[in-house]
Amino acid sequence: MEIVYQPSFQKAYETIIRYIAQDHLINAQRFGNALLAQIDTLKQFPEMYPASKHSDNPSVRDMVFKGYTIVYQIDTESDSVKILDLFKWQDKHQAP
Repeated sequence: MEIVYQPSFQKAYETIIRYIAQDHLINAQRFGNALLAQIDTLKQFPEMYPASKHSDNPSVRDMVFKGYTIVYQIDTESDSVKILDLFKWQDKHQAP
């Protein structure tokens, strides 16, 4: 399966990496590399994570990595995994 990064994920990823880099550039690079490596495992095992709590679509799933949720969708028609979003649970569920 191919990994396809959606613009919403890319924007969130860049924002998180920049935030971490403010304190420690090496930690930001390590985090980013480890996150992308974890996402890469979806090529072989796209169904290894549970259905998403953020969608009614059973092909949408949640991967949790170091306190962050990566929302992705398995697209069997295009033989791909679409990486949709990245967020910290607390950030997504804060009261307005």
